[in-house]
Amino acid sequence: MTPAEQELNVALCEWRGWKNNLDILDCWNDPQGFVHANLPNHIDDITSLGHVHEAEKGLTDEQYNTTYWSLLHSRASVGYGVGEGNSIPRRVLSATAKQRTIAILTVVNPTFIEAWKTKYPNE
Repeated sequence: MTPAEQELNVALCEWRGWKNNLDILDCWNDPQGFVHANLPNHIDDITSLGHVHEAEKGLTDEQYNTTYWSLLHSRASVGYGVGEGNSIPRRVLSATAKQRTIAILTVVNPTFIEAWKTKYPNE
């Protein structure tokens, strides 16, 4: 994971209730309080889409709908035009875990995303 992706992952994990364990260096407490050496990877692991799907369950209906439209907009703005084989549902369903993470954070933590996009303009 790149530093930019690590920041995204930490932000989403913190939104989901993970906390940095201050007693044990480089460890995290999950929402139930159990200690882990690593955070779940929401960005580029084979399990990432599953982790993001679990994160989506934490959205309200309004947040989910906003995330869906944010995802549509971001995918459309990077060359995914409307046309055969590229319908709106297809653009959303084929979104990567990283794209979904950005869309969720755009809704639940817009201040973080604005700062992140300024820090990493090429992401």
